[in-house]
Amino acid sequence: MEWEKFKESPKEYPENIVEDSISGFPKSTDGLAQLAIRPKNDLSKLASKLTSKFQFDLDLYSKYLNDYIFTVLEMGYDIEIFPVKILVEPTILAEINKTRELKYYTHITAKKEEDLQKALELVFKTARFAEIVAGLMKVARKRKR
Repeated sequence: MEWEKFKESPKEYPENIVEDSISGFPKSTDGLAQLAIRPKNDLSKLASKLTSKFQFDLDLYSKYLNDYIFTVLEMGYDIEIFPVKILVEPTILAEINKTRELKYYTHITAKKEEDLQKALELVFKTARFAEIVAGLMKVARKRKR
């Protein structure tokens, strides 16, 4: 049998899409808060409800608060790259579910890159996310002094 040459997938890595989406975030908080997409370690994979091979946390934190990290969402994908399963922090997901006809209940599935971008936008535009960021900024500013 003669093999044809295989081509690498043209799909963008989901973590790169998240990185692009969060790149301007620190500026919007005057540097008081940051978002970072981080690969899960083996221990945190065991505790996760995700079953995907490649797993990440999107964490909100401040360099002024070493003892605080808020996980906004978890996401995972397998070797096909898409779909991406997104587990949104429960209070944020509850707000999203209240405002949409389409209910996500426990998670969001992004079948393609555009779906992931839309899901991130839904999360970042919730009042709950804004409330958490505002609180983090207030405490971080006090600790910054």
